[in-house]
Amino acid sequence: MNSLALFQEGATQHQLGRIDQAIACYRKALALDPAFPEALHLLGVGLFQQGDRAEAIRLIEQAILLSPTQADFYNNLAEIHASSGDPLKAFFTYRQALLLDQQHPQASQGMQQLRNTHPNLPVFRNLEQLNHGMARHTFPTLALSQDDDLHQPTDQLIQLALKAAKHAKNIDLSVIAKRFDAESAAYIQLWPGEHYKLLAAFVKILQPELIIEIGTATGASALALKKFLPKKGKIVTYDVIPWNQYPGSGLAKDDFDQHLEQRIVDLSNPVLAETQRDDLAKADIVFVDAAKDGLMEHFFCAFFESVKFAAPCPLFVFDDIRMPVMLELWRSIKHPKLDFTSLGHWSGTGLVLWK
Repeated sequence: MNSLALFQEGATQHQLGRIDQAIACYRKALALDPAFPEALHLLGVGLFQQGDRAEAIRLIEQAILLSPTQADFYNNLAEIHASSGDPLKAFFTYRQALLLDQQHPQASQGMQQLRNTHPNLPVFRNLEQLNHGMARHTFPTLALSQDDDLHQPTDQLIQLALKAAKHAKNIDLSVIAKRFDAESAAYIQLWPGEHYKLLAAFVKILQPELIIEIGTATGASALALKKFLPKKGKIVTYDVIPWNQYPGSGLAKDDFDQHLEQRIVDLSNPVLAETQRDDLAKADIVFVDAAKDGLMEHFFCAFFESVKFAAPCPLFVFDDIRMPVMLELWRSIKHPKLDFTSLGHWSGTGLVLWK
């Protein structure tokens, strides 16, 4: 029998409740074809049914890496996380299944059950359900909330921010600006009001060995971060669109060297994020400038809470924190933080020491 026939026999045995026979068939199929995602997936399901959660998770994640658009794979992985007492990981894995199939019945039911059991899970609003900029405070404001009283900036963060502002005032990004059209060039040179000079200033002060950027876009931020990068420094910038396919990109092939690398990885995908965990843990600076869709940034923060960083308290810079869809995220961050918008980006610049 070939691998497909063995897999189909295994699936038939599985449906009949003969788990041992099904597992044996899946293993034989994988012996012939180790990169058979459906066989990996159902072998993981079978092993989970026999009580081996760790191996089940490993196999289903391997299946997802081979075939990342299968909603069923994410749904079954989420069920394992939920049964293992990890509701947040289950939540974001169910979310991934529903991104692929909005009507997936098991994922929809699993998500609802999670919410019923864990009411404090993130609430994602669409554009029609936004709070219209109403922060939770006695007087409605975008700038301040009583929630912030619990996570005041440390003296270290305040001094770093003030020092960066002083450096930013004198930084010249005209060489970078020339790569872009006139309107974009003006933004790159603008400060305060934009964040490019401030990003360069943080690099100049901290001299980081590794910078993680989430959201490459046109590359203006990556180029600003690279300006004062030390000789041993490196920027890894993540996006779902290659730099040379992004409209208006100011990047060139020669920019990518030992100091700058783009990785086409969707870090809002829980399985793909795990493949980057070891590298993310080495970050000294993390710049988050992603979709601002009310979804991605929440996952990033939840994921980073589980990362054991090598640096004692890496600097996180969040862009656009004054956007209504980002307010809930900013309020949810439970680390020393500073809203530095007045000396950063007009739509919001948030600084966090991730302790």
